[in-house]
Amino acid sequence: MRPSIHRIGLALVLTATACVSPDACVPGDFVRMHCIRRIPEADVLAAVDAQLASVAAAWHVPQASSEDYPALRLLDLVLTDGESSRLYRRLVDQDQTALSIWGDLGEAFDPTLYTLFAEVRKDASSAEVERALYEEIDRVAQEGIEERELQKAKNILLADFYRGLSTLSGKAQSLGDYEMFHEGWRHLFSAAQDYEKVSTEDLKRVAAQYLTQDNRTVVTLVPIQAEQADEKK
Repeated sequence: MRPSIHRIGLALVLTATACVSPDACVPGDFVRMHCIRRIPEADVLAAVDAQLASVAAAWHVPQASSEDYPALRLLDLVLTDGESSRLYRRLVDQDQTALSIWGDLGEAFDPTLYTLFAEVRKDASSAEVERALYEEIDRVAQEGIEERELQKAKNILLADFYRGLSTLSGKAQSLGDYEMFHEGWRHLFSAAQDYEKVSTEDLKRVAAQYLTQDNRTVVTLVPIQAEQADEKK
């Protein structure tokens, strides 16, 4: 699913607020910014001209060359990919408080953000969505996932990986990506094995290590109409 303009806006706010103050970040070079410490949970309320409320939560995670990156990629798929994913089943099917759920973990050569976005139904509250989202993440961190969930995520990721290598332009793009983000193009040839060797325990560990309250920034998008109605009360 492509991100809407409001999701993009939330992502920009999250990026801007990911460090607690300018001195918490030190510039590397003209395209890099290194976050050198985690911050306590920060909340941002954004009123925009939108039809629906949205919630975006972001956690500091390591760069693409980290040994934990494959597990984080697979964790994102378990949580958000398709109608059988954990967060879709909980928020859209079971609770019926969200219209959609979407995760974003891009490749980066520095520590970056893993972000979850949820569009809130008109008859639900962003607080309900946020609470359920954290409950499902905590469940993974405490209980882990089933082997079949992990295998499904691996099948999806590896199918996309090999599909990307099916054309000359795809091969060139992948070689460039691995040279830039994964400490050298040669790592492309071991990428499939790196994903295959990830275990359910690895997903449980990275969820417990990175997706914590103290490592989280949250942005709630409130439609202007709702914000104005609250002010009149």
